[in-house]
Amino acid sequence: MAKRNGVGRPDLPRSLDDGGLVDLNHAPVEVLRDLPGFNEATALQVRERVEQLGPFQSLDEVIVEVGIAPGFEKHLREYALLLP
Repeated sequence: MAKRNGVGRPDLPRSLDDGGLVDLNHAPVEVLRDLPGFNEATALQVRERVEQLGPFQSLDEVIVEVGIAPGFEKHLREYALLLP
């Protein structure tokens, strides 16, 4: 239901307020690069990894594989979600 309603996809029109959540498995690079601790290269790395290996299963997996700096981990946990 969350995916169908556009939760975590600020790039899509939607009729509900999801509090600024971002779905790391589906949001485009333009949205990902604005997350705390992300830049263009990090956003591209996330997109490429999802396209090659499928969706991330946990935020810890993202943090380890992409190399999110420890100072940004807390902020990322506030905004990120992982829809299948």
